[in-house]
Amino acid sequence: MVPILYAARRAASPQETSALSQAIQSEFDRLQEDVDPSVQIKIIAASEEFESNFARCGGWDAWAKDVATGVGFADRKPRYRGFVLTDYEVGRATASILEQGLGAGKPVFFFENGTLRRVLKVEEGDTDNWQSGWRVIVE
Repeated sequence: MVPILYAARRAASPQETSALSQAIQSEFDRLQEDVDPSVQIKIIAASEEFESNFARCGGWDAWAKDVATGVGFADRKPRYRGFVLTDYEVGRATASILEQGLGAGKPVFFFENGTLRRVLKVEEGDTDNWQSGWRVIVE
């Protein structure tokens, strides 16, 4: 299994997050059929990741680093092999995860209108706005 983190908006309803997770999963499955159907990609919503691991990490910076570059204790494989998001503007924690992921060579995708595009970088905007002060730049 190849885990991909879906950086869903915190303000999104569980129904919206679920619907977008399913749409993203479908697109990855469709694309994976042409590459290697034996590899199974699994989309994991950030809210699920947060609930499961934030307390263990002890804070935002440690959690962001763990999500972006952490490895499993037993198998030593990356916890997440890539990231996907659906909003151009992101908050501080998401920006940190994406920047660290990109820095580690992991793919970051933007999903819009049923299509995945590569994220090239994350730009700082209003860093006093921790909820949406950063913007992603896509291909």
